[in-house]
Amino acid sequence: MFKFRNLALSLLLPLLMAGGSLAYSPIAAADSNTCSASVVGSSNSANQAGSRFQINSAGTQGSVTVNLSGAANCQETITLVSWQAPNSDFNGQNVSSQTLYDSTTETLGVGSHTLTVPMLNCYYQLDLVTGSSPYGANGTAWYGNNLFGYAQGGSQACVQPTCVGLSVVPGSLSADISNFAQSATDGATFNGASINWGDGNTTPETANVVNLVHNYGSYGQYTITATAYFTLPGQSNQITATSQACTQAVSFTAPVVPVTPVTPMTPTTPTTPTTPAATTLVNTGPGDVLAIVGLAVVLGGVVHNLFMRRLARR
Repeated sequence: MFKFRNLALSLLLPLLMAGGSLAYSPIAAADSNTCSASVVGSSNSANQAGSRFQINSAGTQGSVTVNLSGAANCQETITLVSWQAPNSDFNGQNVSSQTLYDSTTETLGVGSHTLTVPMLNCYYQLDLVTGSSPYGANGTAWYGNNLFGYAQGGSQACVQPTCVGLSVVPGSLSADISNFAQSATDGATFNGASINWGDGNTTPETANVVNLVHNYGSYGQYTITATAYFTLPGQSNQITATSQACTQAVSFTAPVVPVTPVTPMTPTTPTTPTTPAATTLVNTGPGDVLAIVGLAVVLGGVVHNLFMRRLARR
């Protein structure tokens, strides 16, 4: 996708590096007939007197001044792009091996304007183009005629500081960070790391990440992510780094409570209630009464006779 840009740069580089007429003359913007944009400076080499591009002393910021002339109401969109170049031999023939680092886009009116862009203190490429895309004007993946200024240089390889590793030991419903590692390369300073626990809670940036413990409010699966913070030489703004290696998932399952089985009761057959036996009453009718009275009279007579005989014998 860079073949058109390769061709453009391969044609432009000899002229620009040599400070030829293309480097000195105003270059009309590709998408306007009423505005003309030019880069201020007499040389394409950064950090020389009158340079077209300036790199700060820490090598962490590039800048360029653009003059826009034309009708009073003319406007032009300009983008300054910083790339990480693969090595000191980087040129228009291996342009596709560079890596986009940052870009800044401004819409300018008539006058002189300075654009700045962050960059890493390493092998770099700065491109100045019309349009808003860092890959090329008009939404295409190549610059074509929209590239009208560049600078390149650097003295060391670009190696971004990175987040190297995160280890978490899960508890019953908690997570304990047992290990954290980062790589503060390219002169970067490690400032600390923040921890996103995956449940909406985050531990703010701290230099002491190991042994941080977080308690969860409910069972489930959570993804814990560490983000490392670095400061590059000459820059006050922090840059961040995270990676798949600095992400770990933890899962918590509610314990199963054993249930003692209950022996079902054997249903009993309902008993049929018994009918109470009928009570037979003594028949006390008139016949029975007379018989009883007669028997009593007879027995009384017998007893009287025996008693009288005993008295007579005495």
